[in-house]
Amino acid sequence: LAIGVNLPAYLCVICGTDVYDGNGSYKEISMDSLVQMIGRAGRPQFDSEGVAVVMTKNSLRQRYEGLVHGKSPLESSLGAA
Repeated sequence: LAIGVNLPAYLCVICGTDVYDGNGSYKEISMDSLVQMIGRAGRPQFDSEGVAVVMTKNSLRQRYEGLVHGKSPLESSLGAA
């Protein structure tokens, strides 16, 4: 979902926030990738609202709740190609 394929949905469920890093271990998903994936929920041309569910470790709960409540900064930019 994070690579730009146009797959809008009403509900987006992220089942875990660890991603394989290619070097034999796992790391926490970047906020940019997560926002890109949950942004698929509730596209304006298809729905009036959307729902995103993020399942993560309890120790990381506040990180993702901060995103939901607007406490994590989000930046957007459009660069020249």
